[in-house]
Amino acid sequence: MKVKHLLHCHLLVTGMFPEMAAAAPRLPGLEALLAFSRRREISVGGADAWLCHAFGVLRQDDWPVAPFAALGDGLAPRREYWMHADPVHFHLLRDRFTVADCVPFDLTMEETLPLIAMLNQHFADNGLQFFAPHANRWYLRLDKPPALKTQPLVEVIGQDINRLLPQGEDAMKWHGWLNEAQMLLHDHPVNLERERRGELPVNSIWPWGGGVLPQPASLSFTDVWAGNVLVRGLVQANGREARFLPFSAWEWLEEVPTDGAHLIVLDDLEKGDFREDIVNWREALERMERHWFAPLLESLKRDRVSSIHLHLAQRHQVKSFVVERSGIWKFWWNFWRRPKPLETYLDG
Repeated sequence: MKVKHLLHCHLLVTGMFPEMAAAAPRLPGLEALLAFSRRREISVGGADAWLCHAFGVLRQDDWPVAPFAALGDGLAPRREYWMHADPVHFHLLRDRFTVADCVPFDLTMEETLPLIAMLNQHFADNGLQFFAPHANRWYLRLDKPPALKTQPLVEVIGQDINRLLPQGEDAMKWHGWLNEAQMLLHDHPVNLERERRGELPVNSIWPWGGGVLPQPASLSFTDVWAGNVLVRGLVQANGREARFLPFSAWEWLEEVPTDGAHLIVLDDLEKGDFREDIVNWREALERMERHWFAPLLESLKRDRVSSIHLHLAQRHQVKSFVVERSGIWKFWWNFWRRPKPLETYLDG
C-alpha cells in the first residue's frame, strides 16, 4: 500500500452522548487514539454546528442546516427559506410533554404521503409547503424568513418541550400552527392504524434548522466521505459531490486519490433503533472499532497517514482530539498513558 505522507484524516463521529458512553464496551483502537492524542478544542454546538463552521457557513437565526440537507436530499432550495419539519411523537408525562426518542421515525412513504398532503392542503393559505423526499425527513418551505429561533431536534429528545418551542417575534403564530398540525394529525387514518398496530403515532412536527441557502464558501477538505444528507448538501453547494462512505478504513486508504485533509462522517450511532436498544448501540460502536478506529490506529503506526483528527459530537458540543505521526512514539514506550474507557473522554 502506498505511503500517504501528507494524508490527514478528520473523523467526525456523531451520537457520542455521555449517558450512552457509560455502557460502551472497551474499544482498544479508539481508546489508544484518545489516550495518546492531545485535546485540540471543544466546539460549542453539536455536529450540525460543527459542520457548518467547518464548511464556512455562517449562522443565521439558526444554523441553516435545512436548506443544505434539502439539497442533499434531492430538492432544489433557491432563495426561499427552508426548515426541517420532522415528524415526532410528543409523549405526555405527569406534568409535561417530551419528544419521544424515536428519531428517525419508522414511517413508510405510504404513510408519509397522505400526511404531507393533508398538511399542505391545510396550510396552503399560510404560505407553507411541506416536502418529504424521504419518509422520515420532512421539510418546510416558506416564501420569506420568519422571525424565529428554534432548537435542533437531537437536543430536545426527552426534554420538556415547553421550554424549547420556537422563540422570537413570530413565536406565537408558530405555536398556533403547531397546535393546528397536532389536531390534524391526531385523528388521521394513518395514525389510527399505527396505534392499532401498537406503534407510535406522528402527533406533531418539529420545525428547526431554518435558513436561506447562502453563497457557497470554499471547501476546506480535499474530499468528503459520507452518506449524511446534510454533509452531501454542503459539498454539493460547493459544486462537488461527496464520496460514498467505504466499508472500512482499509478500503478508504485504497480509494483515497490524493493527499490532503479528508473528512469522514460516521453517523450510525444516531440511528433511532440504536439509541433505544443499548445492545444495538454497543454493536454499532464495536463495528466502528473493527472497521475504522483500530485500522486507523494501525495505519498511523505504519506511517500510512500523517494525522488523525477525532471529532466526537455530543448534543451541545464537539470534542476534538488529534494524533500526529510525529508523536506516534508514545504508543511504544509511554506506557504510563494507559487507555481509559470511552466515557472518561466524553465527561466534563
